Amino acid sequence: LIHQWKAEIEKFTDDIEVLVGKAEYNRRATLPPEGKSHRVVLVDVETIMNEKKYWYDFRRIFSDKNGYQVHAKLQKMEEYKKAALFCVKSPRGPCSYEGYVYSGPLHMPYRPWRRVIFDEIQDLVSEGTESQKNLLQLSRTAKNVWLLSATPFPHGNMSVYANHELLGFCRLRMDVEVDHDLRPSHPFEVIKRKLYIRSPK
Repeated sequence: LIHQWKAEIEKFTDDIEVLVGKAEYNRRATLPPEGKSHRVVLVDVETIMNEKKYWYDFRRIFSDKNGYQVHAKLQKMEEYKKAALFCVKSPRGPCSYEGYVYSGPLHMPYRPWRRVIFDEIQDLVSEGTESQKNLLQLSRTAKNVWLLSATPFPHGNMSVYANHELLGFCRLRMDVEVDHDLRPSHPFEVIKRKLYIRSPK
């Protein structure tokens, strides 16, 4: 699928530099695109899920959930706290988050992502899964987030919650598992009209 995306991009434009994989991104991330005005980085889900991570608990980091405590530089600890806070959006602050924080170059890029696009999102997130917090942290520095899917909500309310969290609607719970049409003023219908784009049949 990654190479299909690369081929599609290059078919429609010659002004975008396409980097495939984390290794190529690491080599080129601090350099401007070679003779291009824009850059796209294509990475598979397995690479993202295997990014370096620490267990975060009450403003401390550990090698793993039951591992040893890791002492990081103050600047790094601030980044980990920001990632933790982003996962909970809680007035109690990042100390209320207990879980993994991802510290690889995809989650903490050399410069903020302008746009993060998740393809086949229905296969990637469900509420409460590790992939949900992983991808949420991946989108943390992005100015825009796009979700692509032909079947966006296979798990009903859980899918709606997880997908909308990636779009920035944190803690927004809605019941869409009903046996009738939702009224036009329902929050889900309002969000769909404002944010969703359907390809024509």
